[in-house]
Amino acid sequence: CESPIFDILITESSLCDEILGVNSSCFSIDCHYFASQTPLERRLWLRALGNVKVKIQNRAPDPTEEEIEHYRTAIREHTSEMEVALGLPPIDEPLLAKSAAPQASLRPQAT
Repeated sequence: CESPIFDILITESSLCDEILGVNSSCFSIDCHYFASQTPLERRLWLRALGNVKVKIQNRAPDPTEEEIEHYRTAIREHTSEMEVALGLPPIDEPLLAKSAAPQASLRPQAT
């Protein structure tokens, strides 16, 4: 991602659910719906969201830079293990190429 589109507030009462279906890779956060690339990736997202909610519920202090780097390393290791388990080639580059074109507006146009 080059820039955020919108923010989602995660609170201790936020609902983070999987969307049920055969090989579903979809999940929701409150009224926002997302699609991951695989069901395994969906589980990773839901696990991370669950961890964030636990920290919020326990009023944990903000993580240090060292802790954030540790989280990122653990996620990279986990995704590498998932790719090996699925026999997928590792993804070292973004899936979308950088674009100099302006972003399309998500707001409806008046007609």
